[in-house]
Amino acid sequence: MENKDKDLGKSGYLDLLIATLDEHEKNLYMLIKKSEKLSKRTNKLFENFKELLKDYPKPGEKEKGVNPVSGGGDTLIYLKIKLDRPIDEVIKILETLKKE
Repeated sequence: MENKDKDLGKSGYLDLLIATLDEHEKNLYMLIKKSEKLSKRTNKLFENFKELLKDYPKPGEKEKGVNPVSGGGDTLIYLKIKLDRPIDEVIKILETLKKE
């Protein structure tokens, strides 16, 4: 009778092990498929990015048709203002900056 209990315990353990390994295999398969899909999308994204960058100059290379302005040219100033102030104050600040 002890042999039957041992055999029953072993077969139960093996059944559990097989079921666990089967689930593990399914999960790994899903992860591999998702990784392949992600890899394909990433490659496509890089190809599109390279296509967009082909017209830009490479590092150390001058841009085509663009000459630097040597002093006396118009100046463009970018200004970012938080509008947590009343609009009247913002207008006064902008007018002050415009005069200088």
